[in-house]
Amino acid sequence: MAYITGAELTTYATARGISLVGDPNVLVVLAHDYVDNSNFVGTKTDPLQTDEWPRTNAYFKGVLIGDAVIPNYGGGGSVIN
Repeated sequence: MAYITGAELTTYATARGISLVGDPNVLVVLAHDYVDNSNFVGTKTDPLQTDEWPRTNAYFKGVLIGDAVIPNYGGGGSVIN
């Protein structure tokens, strides 16, 4: 499982002049594992969901994030600046 695709990661990195080392599809799975082993404010929207996002009562930069929202960078995926 991943919050974004390898193609979205490549687009994001390229736009910022970052060279990826490794298969982007593997990198997003590793990133997903890292994110989902982190602690976040709020609670999982559905206690049975396997991923940490979406969440209830979570904030980003002081703004409440909707219960069905996975924060993203505007490119369709979930990369947060």
